[in-house]
Amino acid sequence: MDPFNFSALLFFILLPLIAALPAGSVLHRDLTSGLIGQVKMRRNLTSTLWGYVWAAFISGALVVGVALIVNLATYFMVLPNIRPDNLLNANVAVMSQNTLFVTLYYQHPLLHAVLSLTFASLWAGLFAAFATITAFWINNQFLVLAMGFFLHIILLVANTILRLPNQVSYVPMDFLKETANSFISLPVTGSVTLAMVLIIVSMVHLGGKRVVW
Repeated sequence: MDPFNFSALLFFILLPLIAALPAGSVLHRDLTSGLIGQVKMRRNLTSTLWGYVWAAFISGALVVGVALIVNLATYFMVLPNIRPDNLLNANVAVMSQNTLFVTLYYQHPLLHAVLSLTFASLWAGLFAAFATITAFWINNQFLVLAMGFFLHIILLVANTILRLPNQVSYVPMDFLKETANSFISLPVTGSVTLAMVLIIVSMVHLGGKRVVW
């Protein structure tokens, strides 16, 4: 997917919502129906909740991953397989400031594309898991599905107000694309990813306490 065209921009903005559609509201429905209350009397509640989270994570990662794989395969069928050159393709503006592992991009472009696709799928799963677990605090099913998208928009707005040094972006829609429209860095990307994982783990723990109470 060309990271600089409108369709790519729209896809990565909506990625959290797309990822949550397959299984993001299952926990909400089971909480509303009282099924979770019955399950906690027969099974370990923590493992049950993590089952919902993993189901959302896997389904979200798959739906986005498959879409990106189809997109990559389509490009291979339509465009010539020409290896990029950092001198001949200088006008493309693929550089270390806006592309993670830029050396790999020029040496093994297919591997770089696969890694980028995998990372985007991972984040799709995280967004789906985040949306799923918000069901403990939100009663509206649509809002539950959209919570990952809302978080994404909040980060997008925050990134325009609270800038990091060198204007490095911490918004997923930037660092999930193979080549970003803004400056990105591996430490910031890794930190945001780790923070998202810790937030989800904490929310599962707190949500489990709400069910017990």
